[in-house]
Amino acid sequence: MRLKDTGYINRYVLSESTSPDFAFKYIDISSVSSAGAIEIPVERTTFASAPSRARRLAPAGSTIVSTVRTYLRAVAHVPVAEEPLVFSTGFAVVEPRPTVDGRFLAYTCQSTCFIEEVVARSTGVSYPAINPGDLGAISVHLPPLDEQRRIADFLDSEISKIDRFRELRANTIRSWSERLAVVLDNRIRGQDLPNLTPADYAPLGAVPDSWGQARLRSVECDVQTGPFGSQLHAEDYIDGGWPIINPANIGPTGLLPDYSTTVSDEIRARLGRHVLEPGDVVFARRGELGRAAVVGEHQGGWLCGTGALRVRFSNDDFHPEYMQRYLAISAIRHYFEKYAVGSTMANLSTAILLGTPLLIPPPEAQESIVMACTWDEERHRGALTAFARQNALAAARRQELITAAVTEQIDVTTARTGAVA
Repeated sequence: MRLKDTGYINRYVLSESTSPDFAFKYIDISSVSSAGAIEIPVERTTFASAPSRARRLAPAGSTIVSTVRTYLRAVAHVPVAEEPLVFSTGFAVVEPRPTVDGRFLAYTCQSTCFIEEVVARSTGVSYPAINPGDLGAISVHLPPLDEQRRIADFLDSEISKIDRFRELRANTIRSWSERLAVVLDNRIRGQDLPNLTPADYAPLGAVPDSWGQARLRSVECDVQTGPFGSQLHAEDYIDGGWPIINPANIGPTGLLPDYSTTVSDEIRARLGRHVLEPGDVVFARRGELGRAAVVGEHQGGWLCGTGALRVRFSNDDFHPEYMQRYLAISAIRHYFEKYAVGSTMANLSTAILLGTPLLIPPPEAQESIVMACTWDEERHRGALTAFARQNALAAARRQELITAAVTEQIDVTTARTGAVA
């Protein structure tokens, strides 16, 4: 059966006569992950200030399928939301017909065979896209409604287990990161840890009175957030351009660019004040607060993204790598958690970051702290790499299970107690 026979495609849009004051949460392509998760923004926007692509309406239970940059696999089941959600016109919205289970339809659109067909029918090299007509013509396997529900129930159960495993692995990674934050805190505070021998750990001694204390706003620095969402649109992205650094690109080993999210020289020039320079400290302003990285010598020219903050110091009294570690210690994380705003995801503003209390050792002490912290980080890196690989394997297993179930390559009745285990 063709996809368009299973559901109504793009039935509802915001009309141009919509009130300018109508407020909603705007979902663009970058807000939907390849695992089908939708990141609903904390901030609302109004019709008057929203980008022109913010027009697509999707009832709860619909499936959204990205029709642009299709290789990103941005497909998701629309949840029930307390506030209105408006999606980019870069999505096609498929609203299931009465004979189709909405959950089954969402899983079908997330299956490998469906995604590969979408990518194959997309046109364009640097910005592949598929029009809704071609999307609707894709054939999908549609068993009877009772079987759809049985498969959806099975996948809800099994995928939740895999997602729970991935969540636990993510929690383990966070706990290791928190452990590292405690080590960093003790490095800076000069306190020894009972499970490390003197040969492993050379404490810096008690914090001297000569160490300075100040708020970030009182030192010579410039703090800049990334461009507002309306300054970048889906059509601005190209392949092989300048990377944009968002929280997901700030890793334990430094900046990890996503080369599928890059912009041209022209867009980079237009967003000049967001361009990063070597020595800048890039800080995540949402999600895992306290995560930061220093821009390396060969990373100058990249762009600070919407979900990041850039700190640039104007003198040599601050070692960038010391500040990177300092922002990650437990005391500062607690400060961020206390003052962060947002109910669904913690979010930091420039003003909150500028109020951060600083402990400022002399430059030579900062250098010693950085050297000691580097040794600590290397001990953690191997474990974090192993955890990340397990997460990747679980993600692959998740995708394989969805594909096998919706195409009835497995019998979900027997798989529940056999093959899955």
